[in-house]
Amino acid sequence: MSLNTRAAYSDSATPVWLAQQVPDAYVSLLKKWGSASGISAGRPNISLSDLLNIMAAVLENESDYLAGELGWQLQPTAYGDLGQAMMCASSLRHCLELLQDFGPLVSLGVSSFDVTQTDEICTIHHMVTPWVSSNLQNLWNASCLFSWRRSFHFLLGGEFESRISLNHAAPLSYDAAQLFERFGQVDFDQAECSLSFSTTYLDLPLVLQNSTVLAQALTRCRERQLLSYQYEHRTTVAKVKGLLKCSVDGYPRLEALADMLHISARSLRRHLAAEGFTYSVLLEQARIRDAADLLVLQHIPIQQVAESLGYSDSSNFARDFRQWVGSSPSEYRRLAKGKNLVPVGESIT
Repeated sequence: MSLNTRAAYSDSATPVWLAQQVPDAYVSLLKKWGSASGISAGRPNISLSDLLNIMAAVLENESDYLAGELGWQLQPTAYGDLGQAMMCASSLRHCLELLQDFGPLVSLGVSSFDVTQTDEICTIHHMVTPWVSSNLQNLWNASCLFSWRRSFHFLLGGEFESRISLNHAAPLSYDAAQLFERFGQVDFDQAECSLSFSTTYLDLPLVLQNSTVLAQALTRCRERQLLSYQYEHRTTVAKVKGLLKCSVDGYPRLEALADMLHISARSLRRHLAAEGFTYSVLLEQARIRDAADLLVLQHIPIQQVAESLGYSDSSNFARDFRQWVGSSPSEYRRLAKGKNLVPVGESIT
């Protein structure tokens, strides 16, 4: 099946977000929905882009109310270490605090939420980023709220009355009785997407609370949070190097890279200069890296290597390559064949 990615997300979605790997539990759910739409979801390392495209395709082909089905299947265990911590929390209030602290580990940058409270009612307000298409916003909002409602109902031992508000119209075909049986009161065409319940539930003990397992799960959550922080706070040079990949249209121009990083071209130039680099230097390094990698592959003709790097004339490529590494492409290839050379680009900092 051919997927139209424009149906899933807009051009403002950055490659960094779209390339992130989806948690294993999400992948296991995709095996069912992906195969139902003729999409292979059994391969490892499914990205957020894959997830959104599969969900968009399923929406086009699935007659059931997909949000209800996904929400019913997304039990606490689907959230990995965070889900285990939630299950072992002491109370629903504690559970919500964990969601606020570590929610970004499972939201994948697609959604966020905040919690408000009056004397009588606690409300979780759920929002989805606007770069996701409207139909997927509806699906993500509803399935998350359904999942949280089922999780809280389970963790409180089956005693949990609530109201789910959704800001989209009711689906054309769905089992209203089943939806109520699973998730309680669900109201469509509301001003926002939210889950509301009595504050009396907040401090009730959870049936699976376990301080030992909780501590272990929190340690893993903090480790993942640290890795995520380090990734988000890489240097601008490291981010640009990661995005400078050659495609059929060549390497991204500086303006395109700035758009991907959600900054102006002027700001990108300034950040690179502050780190001692320019776009042209990084572009040359990317070409060296990719040329070396391709030349090590003996079966690819040098003319094809040149064309892959954006050269229409292989002699121009040969001249530039000699300036880069001190040998011609053919000489480099002969050396690589006998000495298992490390690609030149990997040694450049």
